[in-house]
Amino acid sequence: MQAQIPSKAEQWIERSGALMAWAVARSDRKATYIGKLSVEQTGLKCDCVCPACGGRLQAVNAGKSPEELPPGKSLRPHFRHDAGQQQDACLVKMSQLVALQLLLQEQIIYLPPKTSHWPISGASGHIYNGTAHRDAESMRVRAREWIDEHEAKITLEDGRVVWLRLFGSSGTGQAQNGEAIITIKVDDPEVATWPAEKILEHAQLVGKWLCWEKHWQDSELATRAKEDAEQQAQNWCDFIPEELDLPASLTQAQRSESVLHWIIKGILERAQHLTTPRHSEILTRTMPDKTEERRSVYFEVRNYRISNVRLEHRLQGVVSDVICTAQATGEQPMDLLIEVAVTHKVDQAKAARIKALGLACVEIDTQRLGKGGRTTVDELRAMVLNETGNKRWIFHPDIEQSHRAAIAHFTTRHEEVTQAIATEKARTSWLMTLNDGDLLQEYLHLLRQVWGNLTPQDRRGAPCWPAELLPTVKQRGFTAMGEAVMTAPRGLLWMVDAIARHQTDRSAVALFEEAMTGAGTVRLQSYVSVLGAAITEYKSPMTTAESARWHELREVVKNSVQKGDETYARPTHHDKALCLLFPTLRERIRSQKGTQDAARQIRVNRHIEERQQAARDAVSTRQNEARLLQLEEVAEFMKEVSLFHRWMPAAGWPHDLPTTVSHVQQTLTRRDIAYALPWRQILESAWEARAAGTSLVTWMQSQKPTDLLQAESLLRILEVAWMQERKMLRSQ
Repeated sequence: MQAQIPSKAEQWIERSGALMAWAVARSDRKATYIGKLSVEQTGLKCDCVCPACGGRLQAVNAGKSPEELPPGKSLRPHFRHDAGQQQDACLVKMSQLVALQLLLQEQIIYLPPKTSHWPISGASGHIYNGTAHRDAESMRVRAREWIDEHEAKITLEDGRVVWLRLFGSSGTGQAQNGEAIITIKVDDPEVATWPAEKILEHAQLVGKWLCWEKHWQDSELATRAKEDAEQQAQNWCDFIPEELDLPASLTQAQRSESVLHWIIKGILERAQHLTTPRHSEILTRTMPDKTEERRSVYFEVRNYRISNVRLEHRLQGVVSDVICTAQATGEQPMDLLIEVAVTHKVDQAKAARIKALGLACVEIDTQRLGKGGRTTVDELRAMVLNETGNKRWIFHPDIEQSHRAAIAHFTTRHEEVTQAIATEKARTSWLMTLNDGDLLQEYLHLLRQVWGNLTPQDRRGAPCWPAELLPTVKQRGFTAMGEAVMTAPRGLLWMVDAIARHQTDRSAVALFEEAMTGAGTVRLQSYVSVLGAAITEYKSPMTTAESARWHELREVVKNSVQKGDETYARPTHHDKALCLLFPTLRERIRSQKGTQDAARQIRVNRHIEERQQAARDAVSTRQNEARLLQLEEVAEFMKEVSLFHRWMPAAGWPHDLPTTVSHVQQTLTRRDIAYALPWRQILESAWEARAAGTSLVTWMQSQKPTDLLQAESLLRILEVAWMQERKMLRSQ
């Protein structure tokens, strides 16, 4: 199918955006709207030209409404070039001229906002863009003057003069001082096709076409924009003040550090408080015995009120960044030096001079102020005055005093350890001269003094605690002597020693009963045999009642031990020491009676006997069960004999007993089951029973066979002797 040709109406719609609605009257060079012309001004009669190319224009359909257009003519009223083609430049130039003329005719003019910019470079090289702004406003026009088709000027009601100038035009008029210039920038060709109302709406309300080329407050706005940029730099600690004279040779980093140093000192100069850091360290010294002594030096965080702040104040040999009077709650005021470390921290030489002055000094490290990036003044102030992680104490009298106290402690401890080493060396030499018994007696001698709440001394009169002797005691093989059961007050050694020396606050029997019941502070139930031996060997005095109680308690212990119970059984790992400490008990202790080993052996023996008896009982049971089974088998066999066997009559062969015996003797062999039995006696008994009329089964039962084999053997002997026969055979 052929494509349909668009109608004129459709062609008008497609081309309507490019139809020029404005032209310039050649007579007065004023913009003329096509809608204002009459029918008589159609064609070249409109006497209009194009402001861009200067070509003559025709008015098409002038003075006619769409209803008046003849059929077939669908183009709306517009201007067209009489010769040549309409260009975009024609539309743009016409748009600018129309906008200028329409604005000039308005009673109230829209003045666009004005913003000034001022960039400055901070100490770090960062650029800060300052701005100053004046809002848009609408003003009544008091007078207007058309200069030419590119330029005009208006006088506002307050007397100020504003020049209106097309964008890109140099203008013929000259703006005087104090007069403003607004540039009209219209670069949309379509504007030349709009009606006046739409053009004014965009010019006055949208405001995109108007911009200030010159403003009455340009100088003031520039100053404010500069101040804004400087304020930004100051806020970010990046502004170089005039009073800070920096050498031109400094790098950007060095300039930033210098500015930061200057700002921090200014913050401190105006500050009223300062938070100082915590100081914590551990001092250590190695003593002559290779042990390590540790002392803590601690100084808590403090909040000082500061006053009388002075910068760069010179003292003897020291020029401090800041010196002030500082006072913490509850303390006396003091002079405080504040050092600001930017690139160089306080070195050892300066720290030594500060220490010599005896003045407290804290250092603020600018490299530790932020977590990265730039820092505002408010953030910097908070970090300088309130935070503690960016500060350290160079010197403080209290910290120094703690150091001196620690050093004094180390010196005292060094002397004490040295003396202790010498004492221990002398003691070791002395102990080497003692045998095991004397060593243990010395140990017991020290324990007695401890039990009596005395400061123990060895037999030489030298101060010595049992624990100091214990390593040597253990080295000699008495490794368990340090156990509480041995050394504690009212422990085993205390009780045995008290019984042996008859020096107790209670009777020996009462001590024995206390140990038996476990009522004491130390559990001694396992050692009652030792206490019993001590009571017996050292002949502890007793009343009649105590003696009776003593025998009762001994019986309880004796019965328990004899049963192998370990309640009162004695461990033997202290036996050697007890024998050396209390020789009188040696024989009883060596007897091993009442020991845990003996109790365990009793239990083992009892267990063995129980196992052996159980084995014997099991054998007997099995034998009885086998015997019952055999008797049952014999009884069943006897029933069979009663049913199927009987005596062969004596009338048969052989006729007498001797012949029968001879026959059996010749017939039985070693393989025969009856060979092992006393068959002669059996034959004689059977012969007599048969003669007496005793039944076969009754006779066999009288022989009391113990098992089936014996029963079968009896029947076999009778069979060989021709004395029994089967009833079944006979009945057949």
